[in-house]
Amino acid sequence: MKHGVLKNIILTTCTQWPDLSTSDQLFAKALVDQGFRVTIAPWNKDQEPFDIADVIILRSNWDYHYHLNEFIGWLKKYSKKKIIFNHPTLVLWNLDKSYLQQLQDRGIPTADMRIIEPSVSEIEKTCKKLGWQRAVIKPLIGASGHNVYLVDYTDLHNLYKKIEKLHDQSRIIIQEFMPEVTEFGEISSIFFNGQFSHAILKKPAKEDFRCNSQYNATYQSYSLAHQHIQQARKSLEVLSRIPLYTRVDGVLRNNQFILMELELNEPHLFLDYDPQSSELFTKALIYRLNST
Repeated sequence: MKHGVLKNIILTTCTQWPDLSTSDQLFAKALVDQGFRVTIAPWNKDQEPFDIADVIILRSNWDYHYHLNEFIGWLKKYSKKKIIFNHPTLVLWNLDKSYLQQLQDRGIPTADMRIIEPSVSEIEKTCKKLGWQRAVIKPLIGASGHNVYLVDYTDLHNLYKKIEKLHDQSRIIIQEFMPEVTEFGEISSIFFNGQFSHAILKKPAKEDFRCNSQYNATYQSYSLAHQHIQQARKSLEVLSRIPLYTRVDGVLRNNQFILMELELNEPHLFLDYDPQSSELFTKALIYRLNST
């Protein structure tokens, strides 16, 4: 089906953040410049815009983890009658961070991690076994640094307080703390249809380790070496299909790109940090629609 037939594009937001980000405003403009009709609508509000759209693109549906069952139901409902990017199969797989274990099993260098019960004893046992004094704990399903904590298993008082905030989780991820994040920063590599577009260096605020904007992290354009681009891209090659858009987050250790997270659902793509990226994103979409 040619993209000339599929003219109505909806960029999905959410009720908590209903407006497009600065980055996605550039994408919307690039789409309009190519003759598309663009609508912006929250996934969890009025459904009429989605009913009449030809193509749904997930962009800032950043509250999905607060309404997980509803979001999964919504995604499955529209997957039966609309073209959705990224493909719902990829998005559903990517919601649960146990995907990191699968990528690790497929040979992708990742920050070492385990899936455990949310208890002080399990954290202490895992850290001792793996030789970690500090580790990062996070929910299996979550976003934007929500309930993500840096823990020191010897600091029992703070550990108990942080575990209490995860009391509603049956399992959590415990991940090796990567000092490269605080010493240098985390690198986000953005790909469209598997082709590299641009990279961003994200630096956490002083005394923090999270690279999310709500924790006052700072961002800058970054020139990623070719070999590290290829290493980052390896995580895409083992997926069931190539995503339309991807953000590959990682750090450099011993000249090797180490995966921290693979973002396929609603990643911020930092289009405002690269003047050609919104056009590349649009061309990638047109290619996909022409191939449908």
